[in-house]
Amino acid sequence: MRKLMMSLLAVALLAMPMAAQAGFVVEGSLGYGAQMRPSFEVEGQSLMLAPGYALLGEVLRLELGLVLNRSQLDNGDFHMQLRPMLVIDPPILPFYVRGIVGFDDPFGDRQLAYGAALGVGGSVLGLGLFAEAAYLPRFDGGTRVDLAEARVGGFFAF
Repeated sequence: MRKLMMSLLAVALLAMPMAAQAGFVVEGSLGYGAQMRPSFEVEGQSLMLAPGYALLGEVLRLELGLVLNRSQLDNGDFHMQLRPMLVIDPPILPFYVRGIVGFDDPFGDRQLAYGAALGVGGSVLGLGLFAEAAYLPRFDGGTRVDLAEARVGGFFAF
């Protein structure tokens, strides 16, 4: 019994720094997108603000992105996309992977987009910069629409 208690104490002491490295993160980025299929169309600029929560330092981040498309705002349309995202950013590598689920126009037509992004970036003392390329297919009235997106931005973890 004594060995079990010592083992539990050792695990608790080792896990405390991991819990202490958790915290909030705010990310902002500017993106350019293009519809690749069924026909090629440039989507234009988009702005994303993504608050979230970082675990294990900045290795694992859970974020909720709010995306506004500039071309639609200029036309007087209000179109917003909600993007729950999971970012896996190993500390040794400068690359990261982002899993994305997007809900286009959640207050109207409600289309689902899903995909992933591969990015490069880094951070020092909680301030980070990144650049990424994403692929986000969605179904629009039964038709598959493939979207490609390039995005640059920064984040602050606190």
